[in-house]
Amino acid sequence: MKVRPGHKLSRSIGTSVLLAVFALSVRAGSRNGTSGGQFLRFPAGARMAALGEGGVALARDASALHWNPAGLIRIKGLSVVMTHAGVLEAGAFDHIAAARPASPNLVLGLGVHHFTTGQLSILDAGGAVTGDFQPRDLALSAGAAWTGAGAAWGAAAKFVRSRLLDSAGALTADVGALSPPLLWRTVTLAAAASNLGGALRYEGEASPLPVTLRAGASAQLTSDWSAALDAVYPRDRDPFFTFGVEGRFPALAGAAVRGGYNGRAAAGGASGLRMGFGLSRGSWGIDYAFLPEAGGVETHWFSLTYQRVSVGKGGYLSPEDPS
Repeated sequence: MKVRPGHKLSRSIGTSVLLAVFALSVRAGSRNGTSGGQFLRFPAGARMAALGEGGVALARDASALHWNPAGLIRIKGLSVVMTHAGVLEAGAFDHIAAARPASPNLVLGLGVHHFTTGQLSILDAGGAVTGDFQPRDLALSAGAAWTGAGAAWGAAAKFVRSRLLDSAGALTADVGALSPPLLWRTVTLAAAASNLGGALRYEGEASPLPVTLRAGASAQLTSDWSAALDAVYPRDRDPFFTFGVEGRFPALAGAAVRGGYNGRAAAGGASGLRMGFGLSRGSWGIDYAFLPEAGGVETHWFSLTYQRVSVGKGGYLSPEDPS
């Protein structure tokens, strides 16, 4: 659905709702205990990782299922994103998401998160090794985005499974909202809440999932350059900001350059800076992100993307779309 500039009332309604969600996010952003399922914080997609991990208003492919399910509404055909990264010392994170329009005003998506570490030793009270185990985490998501009341809306249900010495599972949900382009089609507002409800229970002890609230905006600075700013409110950590800038050059082999800043990483002792690039040809694309972490650890994120445009399907108007 394309929202025309003349629909000022609808835009006002959508913008007011988004601002209300933002205000609730600020209020709910105080710290409250610790959370389980920390792998749910890993960024889905190398593009968003390079942009400071701030994709609530900028995600436009199947990875939007993770950042803001309302962003799925921008998809005009089949979209697939596959991501791999080596994390921690011997861990690996993999993510795959796929989405496609079911009608001009409805887009459906599926996603999988998988995280595993290397073998860990089991020690007895005296420090002797008695065995080993390999932690493994999995999350399965199904979501949808639709339009109404002058904005786009999204929701996703998620099943989380975590295995340490014992296994635990939980059901949770994500919700989000996305405004139509504002200010001469240059600015988009968005808000999302992830991991609402649910807790992993190990031997009767509950570990709530990491509820995260995001509110932000993206801006089309020129025809080639865009930027995004997010305010992030985790349930179990201090609030922080992310910022990212992207330049896209279709004439140069579909090249894109990206840089960003993540306040959470900076507070943890890392530089907070992120960087990366992308290349695309036809429907296919590859993306890379470099994330320096605390302690001199460096992580490298790789994504393979497929975007097939279907005329007449989906395509909620965004600043990156042609008029």
